[in-house]
Amino acid sequence: MDRSFLNMCTLLLLILAPAFAQQHNANQANPITRIGSGYCNPHHWLNEQGHSDEECRSLVQSSARCVEKRWMMRTEHDRGLCGCMTQTGECSVDSSNWVAAGGYAMFTTGLETSAGMSAWHDGILGGGWQLVRRVQAGNAWHPSTDQLMGTDVYGSFVDNPTADATFSIAYDVNRVSEFLFATGDGQKWLVASKDSVVGGFYANELRPIIASSKSATGSSARWYRRQGAREDPWISLSDHHTAIGAGEILYKGAGIGSTQFAILPHHNGANVFVRFQPGARRMLKVGRLLSMEGALFYNHGDEAEIY
Repeated sequence: MDRSFLNMCTLLLLILAPAFAQQHNANQANPITRIGSGYCNPHHWLNEQGHSDEECRSLVQSSARCVEKRWMMRTEHDRGLCGCMTQTGECSVDSSNWVAAGGYAMFTTGLETSAGMSAWHDGILGGGWQLVRRVQAGNAWHPSTDQLMGTDVYGSFVDNPTADATFSIAYDVNRVSEFLFATGDGQKWLVASKDSVVGGFYANELRPIIASSKSATGSSARWYRRQGAREDPWISLSDHHTAIGAGEILYKGAGIGSTQFAILPHHNGANVFVRFQPGARRMLKVGRLLSMEGALFYNHGDEAEIY
């Protein structure tokens, strides 16, 4: 064998060995320990099957959805789902968010919680929100011109409401029950029914808001959704004309851009989430959709997410 090739291999081993040793030592110092049969809320399933405990821990560590990284959950049957908690909090058989259930098991991971992160949308009105549209931080609003009817598709979808990305995926508006409009940092948000948002056309009319970052008991605001106006609807926390100066516009289309809409650069862009009617099939035209016992899995290629 060529000596130069052997020397190269030896050099690579010398370079990589410390990294392997460090990872091995970290795993030895932070063992995965079973807590009990059940799981903690709020949670999110990360993959379909075929992952070991160590691989599940790696998924939890790398996923932006897994805000609380100190614990992970597994299913104890051959599907082997891997899941995590989407908000910071404790998880034990004595904690208030513990759900005792056969077939599930909770484990410690030895990882640290992500400082300063929170999956805020999962905690709004019971969760169940699906991200369908995002505009990144900047001075231009969503490129979409479909007036929130769910037909515009552009960009590369990332299931992360804080991602440095602009995208839109298709959704069946007939199966939507509510919309959640929110800034990328989660500081400003509102929830409104489908009828309030896309139930006809309106101009500077009061539209009901179920709940918002300003009011937990509901309110209303004057919005615009005019027939033929490609940039509509204008969705805001307060009345349209007041909201512009107050930085309370949460949705605008057609890529409209101006420094007066300063909410985008200062609040990490803006997102649109939808929540589907109970039992409705959530047909998202991204990748490949799998169906198992009425549940849906979105296939990312090497993992799937359950909705």
